Amino acid sequence: MAKIFLSLMVAAMPLIAAAKVSEAQLFAQLQILINQIRLVVDDLDRRVQEVVQAHRYAGFVSPAGEASTVVTGSRAAPLAKLTLNAADEDLKLSRVTLTLEASEDNSQKGLSSCQLWDGAKSLTTGVNPVPSKQDTGSVVFPFSNEFILAKGTSKTLTVACDITKEPQGSAVYTWRLGTSFGKKITLIQSGSFVLELDSTTPAARGVSGGAQGEVTTVFDFYAAGEAVELKTLALQIDGNPKAIAAYELWDGNRQIGGGALSGDTMFMAVLSEPFEIPNGAYKSLTVKVNLKPLGVGGLVHAGDTVAINFNGNQGNFNLTYGIGASSGRGIVPSIFADTDAPAMTLQ
Repeated sequence: MAKIFLSLMVAAMPLIAAAKVSEAQLFAQLQILINQIRLVVDDLDRRVQEVVQAHRYAGFVSPAGEASTVVTGSRAAPLAKLTLNAADEDLKLSRVTLTLEASEDNSQKGLSSCQLWDGAKSLTTGVNPVPSKQDTGSVVFPFSNEFILAKGTSKTLTVACDITKEPQGSAVYTWRLGTSFGKKITLIQSGSFVLELDSTTPAARGVSGGAQGEVTTVFDFYAAGEAVELKTLALQIDGNPKAIAAYELWDGNRQIGGGALSGDTMFMAVLSEPFEIPNGAYKSLTVKVNLKPLGVGGLVHAGDTVAINFNGNQGNFNLTYGIGASSGRGIVPSIFADTDAPAMTLQ
């Protein structure tokens, strides 16, 4: 500190010695130097307080979970875990101060209403952090009530924030306490989803003409980054499309869509009820069909085959889309090929 102050004073000497510098100009220049000294002192004080605080809390920051991304529009998105330890005496706190680092300055517009949570209960008032790539932004979390931790115990809290729907740019966030860091979390515009054939899809088999409610295909959906509500599903009929009179969509024991078919090879499945794919989880959708009797109009014959598949080839995956629950954005599946469900043979 003495060396920094001395160097600033040395820098001021030419100003003092200059005969043509007015008193007002000299005062202004000295005021600038004084402000620079204050900034240096404040920065050193902040860093000392971080070390002292981390030692006092005997705490550390760790990742909030496996996720390394957070979606725009998310509410109370978990970004890190803060563990506090009361080793030698009871710990009584009115606030906790953490540091939020970001690789880009424009990311400061990405987070708001950050809080510390104990399970489903918020312990602090919401704060709007200002991260920066210069690593100068400390974030103070005031407890709504004095936080008391008994000697010899520990408590892990979740650092969670709301994410703006329209951030200024891409961002990577890292929460820190002293020298302990959480995981780097990347802000993304929307989540994603995929689908594949579920293992419960029936094997190839013979079915009677005119059969009703025959299960043809079971799709397994998976969403990442955010939950996704499916809005449209593009399907195709492999085999004889004129053998199917109607289809039904089922979510477990709940019918969520269906309709009559006109004999076209491709069709858009109509969902009459919501079908939400949970974030980070699988969910199945079952397709059932009503078959036409053999010989109808001379178009349905014994030996005809029928299968219903996802229509994803040749860019048709874009015909299927969902809405992100957090981002509110339209999302198409990240699968670009047709599925290959086993066929039923009419007999």
